[in-house]
Amino acid sequence: MKYLAVLIAFLLAMVSPALAQDSFPTDPKLIGIWMANYYVSDDVAHIPDFLNSLQSSGVLSKNPSTQSPSSAFLAAVFSAHPERVRGWIKTSFAGDAKSVVEQALWLSQNGAIVQEVFHDKPDYLSREPPSMMTIPLSNPTTLDMMWSMFFATGDTKYPARLMDVLDDTSSSTGNKTLDEVLRKTAAWSLSSNMRQHDRIFQLIKREAAVRYGSVQQYLVKMLSDYAADRTPWPSQSGDFCAMLTLISEGELKEFSKPSDQGVELHELEKAKHGDHIAVKVTFSGMDLTSDLSADVTYDVEVVPPDGKAASGFKATNLVAVKMKVPNRFAIFDNLNVPVVRFDPDYPLGTYKVFVVVRDNIGHRSLSMSKEIELTK
Repeated sequence: MKYLAVLIAFLLAMVSPALAQDSFPTDPKLIGIWMANYYVSDDVAHIPDFLNSLQSSGVLSKNPSTQSPSSAFLAAVFSAHPERVRGWIKTSFAGDAKSVVEQALWLSQNGAIVQEVFHDKPDYLSREPPSMMTIPLSNPTTLDMMWSMFFATGDTKYPARLMDVLDDTSSSTGNKTLDEVLRKTAAWSLSSNMRQHDRIFQLIKREAAVRYGSVQQYLVKMLSDYAADRTPWPSQSGDFCAMLTLISEGELKEFSKPSDQGVELHELEKAKHGDHIAVKVTFSGMDLTSDLSADVTYDVEVVPPDGKAASGFKATNLVAVKMKVPNRFAIFDNLNVPVVRFDPDYPLGTYKVFVVVRDNIGHRSLSMSKEIELTK
């Protein structure tokens, strides 16, 4: 028989849409995702878009609790790029957006620009701005400000402060009932962000080993709950796990859905002449470098019914994912997707698909195989 006809389709990996797209999102929810993952690439290209969104979206007025965290996020960005600040604030700001930008300028030691650009002089300009490492964490807003600092910088020293709030031998608010509420809020935010950011996961692992008392109890429970929620995969080596699925080429569009929508796939065991079958590899738990880079590649081989590899298809070192990612435990899928076209002259019988997927950072590999029967 002739060589199998195999196309290599290129898709975006299953990562946050805020990471995968070039244009700035307009949906407030996606803007929030963009903020949460800003530190991964530290790409300032969309800061003007973000500033415009503060004015145009109305989210600051609809949800006043976002104002101080937004100021903290911008303050961290302004501090990291002082030479760009004047260019960024050329946008005309008013109302809550103006207040947020002014406060961010003050927090980032750029208070003089407030008077220069906005011709405004809020009372707080005469005071020294507080340090984000010493500001009291006495309410949910200040906790959110620590997360904003992390989202902007990737520095875990800010969320690490939330662990002190978990200490039931000290008071953050001066009120026993409010202290308990704040501890639960801090614990929830740490647990939630641990599931979205590998740096927070690693932070909690480290701190759980050295903390004591109620703080340690909270952290250990977060880790055990997270481990319990991660169900075993068909193929696994340590945290690195993978799954091979044969689907119709048409179902590849499922992988372009927004992250909050489920992916619906129908695994195929049989095919007919004319069918296009995609070799889909999903995986999770690969190791990351210190700068959050992932590097996963794979080999694929399709052997026809005659068992002769020479008349089949083989490709090596195809890219599954090679980029910076915030969370190694998210579910990813192969960027380059082999699609087998069963032409009319292909013999009927069982075709075998072999895949080896490699975590090149963690030096682990997983071997998987599937069969698909070509029938009339």
